[in-house]
Amino acid sequence: MKRLKLCKASAGSGKTYQLALNYITLLLGERREDGTWRLLDGSGRMRHREILAITFTNKATEEMKRRIVRELAVLAGNPGTNDSDSSYRDTLMETYGLRPDESARLRNAARKALSELLYDFNGFNVSTIDAFFQSVLRSFAYEADLTGNYDLELDNKSAIEQGIAETLAEAIRPSDRPTPAGRWLEIYMTAKIDNGEAFNVLNADSSLRTSLKRFVDNLTGEDYQHNKQAIDGFLDNTDAVVTLERELSARHKALRDEIRAKAIRLSKEGIHFIESGIQKTIAEWTSGTSRLTEAKARKIVSRKVFVAASNERAKADKAGWQAFCTEEKADEIVDFLQTCVDHATVGVLLSQFYNFGIFGEIIKQVKALTSENNTILLSETNTLLRDIIGDSLSPFIYERTGLRLHHFLIDEFQDTSRLQWENLRPLVMESLDNLNDNLIIGDVKQCIYRFRNSDPDLLNSDLQADPGLSGRIILDDRSTNYRSSAEVVEFNNNLFEKAGATTGNSSVYSTARQMIRRNAPHGYVDICGWTSAEFTSEALARMIDHIKRQLDPRQGGYRQSDIAILVWSNSEAAMIIRYLLDTGRKQPGLENIHVVSDEAMLIGSSTAVQRILTSLRRAVNTPQPQTEDIRKYTPVTQRQLEWLAEEFERQRQDMDDPFSALSDIISTFKNSSPPDEPQSDSRGKDLFTLTEIIAGNLPDDLKRSDSVYISAFQDLVLEYSSLASADIYSFLAWWDSTGRKRAISSAPSVDAIRVMTIHKSKGLEFPCVHIPLVHGSLVKEEDVRWYDATAAFQSVGITCPTPSVLPIRSSESLAITPFAAQYEELCRKSLLDNLNMLYVAFTRAANELIVSCNPTKNAASAAEKERNKARVISNALGIDCKADESGKIFWQHTSGEPTANRQVKEIPESGNDRPGHCDMPAYQAMFRPELMPDSHVDTDPDDC
Repeated sequence: MKRLKLCKASAGSGKTYQLALNYITLLLGERREDGTWRLLDGSGRMRHREILAITFTNKATEEMKRRIVRELAVLAGNPGTNDSDSSYRDTLMETYGLRPDESARLRNAARKALSELLYDFNGFNVSTIDAFFQSVLRSFAYEADLTGNYDLELDNKSAIEQGIAETLAEAIRPSDRPTPAGRWLEIYMTAKIDNGEAFNVLNADSSLRTSLKRFVDNLTGEDYQHNKQAIDGFLDNTDAVVTLERELSARHKALRDEIRAKAIRLSKEGIHFIESGIQKTIAEWTSGTSRLTEAKARKIVSRKVFVAASNERAKADKAGWQAFCTEEKADEIVDFLQTCVDHATVGVLLSQFYNFGIFGEIIKQVKALTSENNTILLSETNTLLRDIIGDSLSPFIYERTGLRLHHFLIDEFQDTSRLQWENLRPLVMESLDNLNDNLIIGDVKQCIYRFRNSDPDLLNSDLQADPGLSGRIILDDRSTNYRSSAEVVEFNNNLFEKAGATTGNSSVYSTARQMIRRNAPHGYVDICGWTSAEFTSEALARMIDHIKRQLDPRQGGYRQSDIAILVWSNSEAAMIIRYLLDTGRKQPGLENIHVVSDEAMLIGSSTAVQRILTSLRRAVNTPQPQTEDIRKYTPVTQRQLEWLAEEFERQRQDMDDPFSALSDIISTFKNSSPPDEPQSDSRGKDLFTLTEIIAGNLPDDLKRSDSVYISAFQDLVLEYSSLASADIYSFLAWWDSTGRKRAISSAPSVDAIRVMTIHKSKGLEFPCVHIPLVHGSLVKEEDVRWYDATAAFQSVGITCPTPSVLPIRSSESLAITPFAAQYEELCRKSLLDNLNMLYVAFTRAANELIVSCNPTKNAASAAEKERNKARVISNALGIDCKADESGKIFWQHTSGEPTANRQVKEIPESGNDRPGHCDMPAYQAMFRPELMPDSHVDTDPDDC
């Protein structure tokens, strides 16, 4: 019997509604053997303990819990509610086969279920997949060689940064013999120098240090976890590493000499009958070295290495051409080209080998630190569970965890990683074997978290191809959009259906077309593309014009909180915020605009918090990082003002010119350390107590205005003190690397324009959405990735032991090597991810969608030009993106008319109500586990 409902739901089709409906259906009833449902009238079943709902984020977890409780309260007819107001009531009555006069049965069942759930709230199993796996791992701590009180490090980057610091410290530590860390660091820095790049990795604030952190973070994902044993085993064998490096170096030199000898031999006679590009390569190798292009490498397969018979050179000496262009000569030229390919392959392996060595040294330090602190990284959880559980039967897992789960409801399945599914699959299979109902819901088009190891292929194809699930899946495609206006839905239908086809992603975007809901309001779409040296400023000015119209009570009449501006990165967000506050406020009608963003809600953006940090730095004499302006956050104190006045009076008496006296005083103040307020003595005080004392000494008005930030900062201090060394030095180092990125969730009631990254907009909706900076390529694949290197090592004749995978920087130069297919697959995934980003951004709009695009003229290649986001959009819309006589490109597409603010009533069929909000102050919801155990301080996935 089919018991697994696979729901593929596009944007705005009510995924949250479906998940909550399925949960409540399972909570209140059960399925009969004939497939029909019956309502359970009795209490005492505690059915909520048997259901696990898995969401992707902590915020989604809280929203789901809140929604289920709210709907149960409405169905139960609690005071102040009416069960007829529930968008679930009619569906549940029909599902359970209840007559209209039996509504009291549903009301009583909901009341009993709600009572049981609230009195046993710890058994209310709605959590993120990471939280669920952590609860399982705690039960298997012994098998994982962990003590029961181990700590979980949520921030991999913090652990990596500590690992890098320890590696560099070991590399420069005086020693009788060179250390492996020192040797790899020398190779790493030498490679940077050879490439003309910054090389001082010892500077903690350098871009190279940041690049190194990102490099290691990229390599610690699931590809590493899958090959961890083989990678670590090879890196631990120092002799094998050294031998491989030496053999690669020797092979690279031998191939270089071999190519040159072959080039000299080929150049002696008949070279003018060889195809021009190859002829040039031969000539260059004869005198030095040359780089083989992809076009030339293709000649190996096609064997088109000679000029055609119609070529003037062939006509001039037909007999010579026929004598030279033989199969034997073609073999010789192809062999030359293949040797060039082998040389390029070894060059890639050798030039990237230092990545392998430096990564290994850093990972060793990370392991040592986590072991010393009895900590595991969040990224290791899935691997540990896979190694421990393996193919264990579900009853064994349940026996250890104390759980007995019958039903699994998995939301945002497109964001699930393969390792996560491998660990979850045995539990789902056991549930299906016992004829229990389960739900998997997601949308491949909204997979934008591949950098967190999400694997959209699971939802797109693998589930239905799984032999164990054959005949058990019920497909449920949700195709009605309950969010957006008719014009927005139709525009996105046309755009993404065609864009999916033109970019080779038809299998993903075949479900892009949605139905428009009944009585959908009219909307407005305005998308414009042009080329200009001043594109950014022009696009922002265009955005401001639309915002003025939308906020004008005589035109749009929207509130500021109805408007969202979506961007690709934090740097774009910061730039747009500055523009809105500096330039936008000068526009008539926009004098009072306000902006809310995660950047504005950074805990470290508070003046009070900056003053606390300054006091802590002074207490330990720790210099402020060069990237911060310490004086910006260090106001002049009362004592310093008194000193300034006294000095001015003293010097004015000695000088005839009071302005000269004032100038001297200001210069002295800037370049010296004038007296300050007495500092708190840090001796004998723990970190938290010291911050409380410093905060207590702040001016009363500052304490009142920044109270939320101060409380959030103290919670951070308390959290850090419970997990790591609680000394000031360590905390300040952690703050500079990690803590400064922590933010307070902005209050939902603030009437302000929202500026956020597309990643953070996922799952949200706004009446008016602006996307002012659509530019660049859909393909961005240039990071260091794990490549399968077995075939490459074999192709170039390396005989010593080699690793199965190697970290290699993705670039077009891989196109002529055995890594070409893997590189093309990574580019395909990058294109899909960025197309999905466009889809997520464009489907956030309810009423109005305003977009500005930049179709770059000067692309490096035709392929790059066609991958430009603006050109993909214009091509999908059927717009000719050609330049005019002046060389400029301009096009515009509009549909509908500018709208006015309207209160759109909730459509009962959709269940698409706006997310509820907790009235609790945001900072309390972040670090008060006794109040909200699944909440957290937002960290930024879009730090670019």
